[in-house]
Amino acid sequence: MHEMSLVEELLEQAERIAAEHRCQIEEVFVSVGPLAGVEPQLLQSAFDTLAPAGARLVIDEIALRVRCESCGQEFEPERLRLDCPACESGNCKVLAGDALMFQRVTLIRPD
Repeated sequence: MHEMSLVEELLEQAERIAAEHRCQIEEVFVSVGPLAGVEPQLLQSAFDTLAPAGARLVIDEIALRVRCESCGQEFEPERLRLDCPACESGNCKVLAGDALMFQRVTLIRPD
């Protein structure tokens, strides 16, 4: 399960930010697209296993967005079929939905 190594990397980044501000991690926000090669449920499970007590993971599952390079049409493909619905070209470029992105971290000051 490569989600464990992804969470380790996310937590390293979040912990580095928390240490700079002398705070603790409250929430880690990520976005995940359908072509990211990441299962959100497995990512959550790995986070729950590795994260410091009280830290939460917030996952924003974003839609796949594609642009046809032939006619310029932008669309959200159905069932990961990337052919353009306007001109039926297969010359399409993924705009969003192919990555796991660390968006931000919310920190809290220890008591």
